[in-house]
Amino acid sequence: MVDFFFVLSGFVICLSYKDKLSTIPSLIEFQKRRFWRLYPLHLMMLLVFLGIEFAKYFVETRFGLVANNPAFTINNTESFVANLFLLHNWVPLGGLTFNGPSWSISAEFFTYLIFATTLLLVRNAKVLVTIAFLYLLISGYLLLAIGWGTDNIGGPARCVFGFFLGVLAYLVSNRLREAIVESSTPATLLLVACVWCVSNADIIFYSEISLPLLFAATVIAVSKTSSSATVTKILSNAKLVWLGTISYGVYMIHAAVLWGLTQTLRFVFEFPTKTNVEGKTVIDISSIWLADLLMIFALGITIFLASLSYRVLEKPLYADASKSVKP
Repeated sequence: MVDFFFVLSGFVICLSYKDKLSTIPSLIEFQKRRFWRLYPLHLMMLLVFLGIEFAKYFVETRFGLVANNPAFTINNTESFVANLFLLHNWVPLGGLTFNGPSWSISAEFFTYLIFATTLLLVRNAKVLVTIAFLYLLISGYLLLAIGWGTDNIGGPARCVFGFFLGVLAYLVSNRLREAIVESSTPATLLLVACVWCVSNADIIFYSEISLPLLFAATVIAVSKTSSSATVTKILSNAKLVWLGTISYGVYMIHAAVLWGLTQTLRFVFEFPTKTNVEGKTVIDISSIWLADLLMIFALGITIFLASLSYRVLEKPLYADASKSVKP
């Protein structure tokens, strides 16, 4: 679903900024807004995971318990500096570091810059479409060559491919400005297809390419569906909109919550452990019902923390940053 977000992000960013990015100051202001929307929570979670490394080091030296990833091995000075400057998905670090999900934030931030620079240099719509297709060809080739990765090649390739598919999706939707579909059926069928395909991605033909294409078609269909249609009303439900509003926090915080839950189950409640096929120690929960309840509990904690993060950290800082730049 990260790839769905890339497509949706390309659509929304192009919708919001296509006609505003025409000067270098406007590009700088755009990138500032993106920075203040993404970076505060990224930095906070980076410091949280730095604290986790110190905790692992203390346990290793005091009690002799060694984590799956020993303290300050993968999460070392080099990877910390890369994370600090949002470069960790663009440089070879040997895998995900610190807050693993933030790989896509690194990829996205500099994809924004590619998009803004392209708009600044290209004002002709046909040339813009041609360049967007060129980005798709290059990133799509990389995806097919190396697979669906999260490293310093696969991650940016996934982001650029999905994002510029979203850009093209917006251009198509905008071209069909008067074409409004009154029925919920097309959008609903595509949304159901997305759920099924994501759940069965391992059997989808060339899923690295085909799934983002399906996502782009779905975004176009939803955008062209009448506001009076049932599917539009459902997607506009206030609770779903709120979950969408805090979804960045849910994404960035969930890994830390799951780590904390795992350690609590292992050391406080003394759940049994086992070694998985990768040679890592994991919690052994025999009851699928208990496992589901624990995941629901973790999701609830994550949503609560994400809501708190949005109210206390993300929204105030982004609002202050927005005041400091021209609209």
